[in-house]
Amino acid sequence: MAEITWGTASAADVDALYAGRPRETVRALVIRVDGVPAGIIGLAQEPDRLRAFSEVREALCPHLRRMPVLRAIKAFMTWVNQSRVPVYAVSEGTGLLERLGFVQFKGEEYRWPSSYP
Repeated sequence: MAEITWGTASAADVDALYAGRPRETVRALVIRVDGVPAGIIGLAQEPDRLRAFSEVREALCPHLRRMPVLRAIKAFMTWVNQSRVPVYAVSEGTGLLERLGFVQFKGEEYRWPSSYP
């Protein structure tokens, strides 16, 4: 069985998952499958709010319900709950945002309820 680990994402982890490094300041967690970055979840700083983002590679898909992945998501949600600025996300149509507690605002944009008046 594959070893699944997670931790704070480094610049090298972000580079491994994205073709170009994001321009925004990001705070993220990386999920590794057998030591290789296979998923990332985090918050990107925008001028007046935070944008939640994630990326899942095919290698991680069979392991999405394993405890290390769920712990990484829980740690991410702690960041969302502790945010002092509004948090939003753009849906990719998976239903994950609703399961995490985000509320649809307009179109594909969702927001975290406690961060908006």
